[in-house]
Amino acid sequence: LEEADVVAIGEAAALAAAAQPDPAARRAALEALLRQAEGGLAAAVHDACGGGDATAALAAARASSASGSAPSSALICAMADRLAAVLAHCGPDPAAATESLGRALPLVEAALATTAGDARAAERLIRVPRYALRSAGPAAAGPALTAVSSALPRWFAGTRCSAALYAASELCKAHGRGAAGATADALAGLLDATLRPALEGLTSTSAFDAAPDVADDAYLLAGRALAYCPALLLVSSVGGAGGGSAPAPADGGLVALLLASAVPGALAQHREACASVLAFLQRVLDPDTLARADA
Repeated sequence: LEEADVVAIGEAAALAAAAQPDPAARRAALEALLRQAEGGLAAAVHDACGGGDATAALAAARASSASGSAPSSALICAMADRLAAVLAHCGPDPAAATESLGRALPLVEAALATTAGDARAAERLIRVPRYALRSAGPAAAGPALTAVSSALPRWFAGTRCSAALYAASELCKAHGRGAAGATADALAGLLDATLRPALEGLTSTSAFDAAPDVADDAYLLAGRALAYCPALLLVSSVGGAGGGSAPAPADGGLVALLLASAVPGALAQHREACASVLAFLQRVLDPDTLARADA
């Protein structure tokens, strides 16, 4: 079978498992599929990194990446695709998705280190936590959301792959509306820790043209934050979360940085990147955005 056919079979099996009317049977079926897919990814990382558990594999992956001898990413990507295909259909059992994510995150971390420099591999690996949290939904995400929100900035710093920014925008879309407490803190930290390093490289029109994917997804992230959780982005420019009296950041906050980069970005010669910049400007200048942030 072609690998695409294997992924399609796994997806069909996940759909059938998720449709089981009995909760216990549904959990058992999804758990079996998830464990099998996790095992495939673990084996691929294990083989690529010379054995050991996920912690040892991560250390070996970083060493091989630093020496320029990282192995082929093909098998790791294939196993990640299989796991993501199952996770995408775990919505009827959110706990199954979050439990699987807890087991898979160390593997994803090791795999990203193993495939360092391969943007396509990073994109496919980051689908694993993205699909898991989407299936989990706001009610079940909990600690898993915090863990992924901490990991995405680290993955972006290590790969400069726009998939991490896109995943962050998906988290804002899925979990931002009405976010409070630990969820709000996690998303606010995620926005700051991903947007700031992304914007550092977007200081001229030529920089936008050289990295259109990063520009597109950075401004998509900012736009979705304004759409679903505007206070979390706007508060960074005027004081502490929750409307406290914390001083504004010396650089004026994320909105000031976004506006400064948007000046050259509006002239970028890339349709999607330019459209994301203009959509952000339209949203940030809309009085309704500030009204919802104050609500």
